[in-house]
Amino acid sequence: MRGGAKRLYRAIVGPAVDLDPVRDWRGTGNPDLPLLRVLHVGDCGIRRMETSHDPKAPIGFPAVAADRLLEHGVGMEFFHYFAINYHELPDIERLERISKLSGDPDVILVQLGGTYGRRVIVPDVRRTMQFRYEVSRRAGRLVFAWYKLLRPVVRVFGHHNSEYPGPARLERHLDALRERWPDAEVVLLVSFPRSAIYPTAVPIMARVEQDARDTGERCGVTVLEFEDVLGKDPKLRCVAGYNLNGRGSELVGEKLAGWLLEHVRARELSEGATAAVSR
Repeated sequence: MRGGAKRLYRAIVGPAVDLDPVRDWRGTGNPDLPLLRVLHVGDCGIRRMETSHDPKAPIGFPAVAADRLLEHGVGMEFFHYFAINYHELPDIERLERISKLSGDPDVILVQLGGTYGRRVIVPDVRRTMQFRYEVSRRAGRLVFAWYKLLRPVVRVFGHHNSEYPGPARLERHLDALRERWPDAEVVLLVSFPRSAIYPTAVPIMARVEQDARDTGERCGVTVLEFEDVLGKDPKLRCVAGYNLNGRGSELVGEKLAGWLLEHVRARELSEGATAAVSR
């Protein structure tokens, strides 16, 4: 009976998705091109989601940025470490152990914090989340109509699943990254603004975002924000209102690529000046 129930479930929701395109994506490295090694530590904001939230969705804005760099003759090597909140930020030893980069990173992107604005009814246990993802994947664009009914219910009966602990762990992580890789450019990406946000989440996310800015300044890292290109346009996001769809990913990727190209040019000028002095 259990086997029959599983087969019926799969007939309804479709086959399981085992491959993770983000985990397997290594960028656009080319031995004939200058190489920029990029390490990303953060949450699912890295993925491109057209309809519902999907932990197996393809890579989003980093792929756009990599393509733009390739057009300028620069390859990108990429590795992503998933951390959904500050408590799950890894220690440096673990990053070094599992990283697939061919050398020390040139740029380290840290991007998380959006989860503190989520409001849920059912706790995020593994099987519940799997069911939600698979049903939503099967429903496709019908989830947009479903969310119009769901949001008022979550607003009344929901709760915030992750309590915001403050920026202390984030600050320690940024300091550790800078200490281990002093030649890398550490970049803190402020959480994307939500196109749909519950009233209770507004002060939480305002604090998360301001703490990120202040922490980045204290730690001496670059802080990048994307509200200027995203605004709160729901047409740039999936149904949940946070993760970016294809168009949103393009806008963020273009802006990130512009910053990365400036970083590459600055590095080339620095290396050229160093070589000239040594001669």
